[in-house]
Amino acid sequence: MHVYVVTAARMSPMGFPVALKMGIANSVTNQWIEQPREVDAFEVASLLRDGDTVTAAFADQVRLVGGGPTLKYLQLPTGDETVQVEGEPPQGQRLADLPAF
Repeated sequence: MHVYVVTAARMSPMGFPVALKMGIANSVTNQWIEQPREVDAFEVASLLRDGDTVTAAFADQVRLVGGGPTLKYLQLPTGDETVQVEGEPPQGQRLADLPAF
């Protein structure tokens, strides 16, 4: 089974992601099927709207650590589509805490 994984974010001044680095990982072996690449936030929002699962992964000093928060679809008052962390994220696991690019 595969899962979409976000590893970095470019945030807007209002605090919402405008672009993300996202890849596809094998959820059993924890290995990349497709290396992360830059995608617009609305592309990730579209995956979520279609029922796919997207999670965030954070790095420790040695490696990328999976099992981060799940993302959810968000439509802004302007009509723009983006994503945010589902629920209250653990300390240090907000989208803004991901590496910036």
